[in-house]
Amino acid sequence: MGYDEASEDNYLTAGSEYPTRLTKAILTEMDNRRALAESFAKPEDVDALPEPIELPQITNLNAEYSFGPLFQGKLSWQGSADDRVVYRIYREQEGVDERVGEVEGETEFEIDTLGLFGSNAYYVVPYDPLTKLEGGRSSTVSLSW
Repeated sequence: MGYDEASEDNYLTAGSEYPTRLTKAILTEMDNRRALAESFAKPEDVDALPEPIELPQITNLNAEYSFGPLFQGKLSWQGSADDRVVYRIYREQEGVDERVGEVEGETEFEIDTLGLFGSNAYYVVPYDPLTKLEGGRSSTVSLSW
């Protein structure tokens, strides 16, 4: 909306409200004459959009030791029933926290690189691969020697 070049006679005094109202009026009138939703047919070669992913608030994050070939740690939590949710696992450290891994649709993670000294603090963040957005982080748990 607007003029290619503004001049004394050609300038706008209002914002986007006018084209928005005009578009709404046109679509409302079209819908009154013939329902818009009923007249639309999705082309065969177009895939439907996937259902949105609702990122869960991660609760009950637990840490425990497990013994395999090496001394390992295991994180487990309550998450979403939606298998598309990706869970990113972070280790707290000075400066920027380190992402040590991620799992998709699972609610546990094996940590095979525990530091020998001090504690290792971890938290989990849900991630939506459709929107590429992270949700809220879980509480922090520690695995210490």
